[in-house]
Amino acid sequence: MAGEKSKPKQTLAARLGQLDKRVEEIDALVGLPEVASDPARMGLLMRERGRLMRIVDPYRKWRAARQARREAEELIALERDDKDLASLARTEIEVQGQIEQRLLAEIQGRLIDREEGTDATRIILEIRAGTGGDEAALFARDLYQMYCRFADARTWRIENLSASPTSLGGFKEVIFALEG
Repeated sequence: MAGEKSKPKQTLAARLGQLDKRVEEIDALVGLPEVASDPARMGLLMRERGRLMRIVDPYRKWRAARQARREAEELIALERDDKDLASLARTEIEVQGQIEQRLLAEIQGRLIDREEGTDATRIILEIRAGTGGDEAALFARDLYQMYCRFADARTWRIENLSASPTSLGGFKEVIFALEG
């Protein structure tokens, strides 16, 4: 039974290792002059890296916690006579084990979101009227409405965060989030 329980984690660890390796490949690619001089390719690689890092970053932290737990276990095995050190090591094992479990749950949730296509991106836009008084405020309103129509056409979610309207119906400033 113990082998059956550890097998999915080994499969998960192998998959996470592949994603980590891909991030390293991307990091190497973006350092090449031919990639750096191609903005379209660079943009694609950086977007892919950003998506992967949502999973790889907690994976790297999980690996570090697992390594710290293993080192504490080794310390207990080596230092059988020192009760204080063994007590500290047991505490460390417990803490690192909890961190491992939390990170593993976070990783699994992010992988599920990625596979189901629910890994939405969110941006916050801020539009401010520049120099120009009422005309600039009206232009800021038009720009805000344009973004709203664009988001509606793509069924993105719009969340208004802050707005400073003017007396003519424009905006001195409007801040909103787009998600989708």
